[in-house]
Amino acid sequence: MINLNYLTPAPSLVFLVNLILPVTFLLVCGFLVTFPFYVSPWETGMGIAITLTGIPVYMITIYWRNKPKFYKKAIGKITSMVQKLLLSVPEENGFL
Repeated sequence: MINLNYLTPAPSLVFLVNLILPVTFLLVCGFLVTFPFYVSPWETGMGIAITLTGIPVYMITIYWRNKPKFYKKAIGKITSMVQKLLLSVPEENGFL
């Protein structure tokens, strides 16, 4: 049994868990992550590669703090154009 008494400051958050439950959970998660590599490594690798292409996009658009003024202006215009194109936000009067 895992006792979380020493990890939690509030006494209402203390509970006991049978050790079989987290071990079973970890085994099932490990199986679900590794088995696709065994069955179809090409498709799984391509899925991971496509997912990893989001890292440079995140680094350029979100993580980068000191963006130049022209970059912020261009991103704002692109965002506005895409919102209007997809009708995701109603237009405001007098805006662009």
